[in-house]
Amino acid sequence: MTMITLSRMALLALIAVFALWYRRRLALAPRSETVTWGCGYQRPAPRIQYSASSFAELLTSLFAFVLKTQNHLPGKMTGLFPGRSRFYSHVPEAVLELVYIPVLKRLYQRFSGVRRLQGGILQQYVLYSLVTLIVLLVASYL
Repeated sequence: MTMITLSRMALLALIAVFALWYRRRLALAPRSETVTWGCGYQRPAPRIQYSASSFAELLTSLFAFVLKTQNHLPGKMTGLFPGRSRFYSHVPEAVLELVYIPVLKRLYQRFSGVRRLQGGILQQYVLYSLVTLIVLLVASYL
């Protein structure tokens, strides 16, 4: 047991010496400040930050056959100092943009003639109601 106790004490002393040496080394090291997420750029700007498209790109590319992602790519960039470029992508909402809105557009086009009846004149609406009541009254006696 004496050997185990001595070896543990030696190991603890070695760890303490190493911790003191490391703490002194950190205290003498020069300190500099930089941005946390600078990604190696000298002068980072808000324009070079990650966007929602870059975070979601892995999932949208994996499920592209279902999501129908629309990528808007810039033209080919050439030259030593190319001009500005912009990339963006759009993932349409499956039910809203691919089903609901096209159906509503077709219904809107199909019933465009009915909109002519709605002129906004109150007397015209009263006349529609009167004609409807007369038609229903006649239909009930037949």
